[in-house]
Amino acid sequence: MNRYRAIHGVLLADQTLQGVGYATDQRADTDRAAYEVARARLACMRAERDQAANQSQAMKSALAFWKQRLEDMIVLAPQGGVIERIYRLIGEIVAAGDPVVALRPAGAAKIRFYAPQPLLSSISTGERIALSCDGRRGDLSARVSLICGTPQFTPPAIDGPKERAKLAFLVEAVPDARDVPAPSGLLP
Repeated sequence: MNRYRAIHGVLLADQTLQGVGYATDQRADTDRAAYEVARARLACMRAERDQAANQSQAMKSALAFWKQRLEDMIVLAPQGGVIERIYRLIGEIVAAGDPVVALRPAGAAKIRFYAPQPLLSSISTGERIALSCDGRRGDLSARVSLICGTPQFTPPAIDGPKERAKLAFLVEAVPDARDVPAPSGLLP
């Protein structure tokens, strides 16, 4: 751009000098040709700059498109948690909306066990209890959150106290925060 302006200045000066008779026609023609060459180069550079700007904009648009495609393919769980079950493995085709894994939300661990009917009178919802289980050293402490009102296992005929003692009721308890097992801490 600066060279173009310099050549343009020389051309204007030569035209002024030629008009008063101090410059030859040959010099004016040479300067005019140099000016035209510089003008053509400037136009070419501007066209290249505009083309590069257009290519840059096209690349930015393509990059934004592919970033959006990548974001659309990544599915995040609505909340953090521990994977309880895997429904689909890598490479399997999954329809939109189908679950891939089952998550247990963080802090939503619960312990399920069955209590015989005679024990039910000694437990109540909200009460703290001590538990032990296979695969875990030490006792767990938990708060009873649910006692099912109907028996889960029943003998074929309930005739007396001996058969009622065989009834088992589902009880759920929420472990204390310090006792929440690691994902592999309890055996199923």
